[in-house]
This record gives sequence, structure tokens and C-alpha cells, in this order.
Amino acid sequence: MSEASLQLETALEIVAPDKSRQRVTVNQSPFHIGRGGESDNHLQLADGRISRKCAALVAEGSGYRLEDRGNRYGLYVNGAKVERHRCARAT
Repeated sequence: MSEASLQLETALEIVAPDKSRQRVTVNQSPFHIGRGGESDNHLQLADGRISRKCAALVAEGSGYRLEDRGNRYGLYVNGAKVERHRCARAT
């Protein structure tokens, strides 16, 4: 998948603990997620529950793979702890 198609087609919706929502465009692969800006994070979340290098979203075929990058408490998808998780792209 090219960067151009990632930029045009893919976004994450971030729901904060206070229920506020933010839409973030995924414009490259891997797309790094974590706390703070001192590392190579594309999405920086100000939440002490996540690590500076929390997760990566990687384009894979027609979908994505979410990978744990060493989050201290683990990475969870729908309540289950995962190292990697295959995500289908929404249509």
C-alpha cells in the first residue's frame, strides 16, 4: 500500500477518557503510537497509562497489523492482551 493511499483512506478515531474524540490521519507505515514526542511517535497521547513506545500500526495487504512496541502494561484489543493483532480496514 502506498503512502498516498494511506493518507487518503485511513484514519484513527481517538476516544479520550473524558469521551472527547479526535480523528488522526494515518499517513505512513509503520505508524508509531506512544506517549510524548521525544521518540519517533506519529501519534502522541498524553496518557500516563501508555509507554513512550506503545504500539505501531503497520499496513499489511488490505488491512493493518497492530503491534506492541513494549508497552509496560501490555497492548489490549477488545479486552484481550495481544502482541500483534490483525485489523481489517473499514469500508
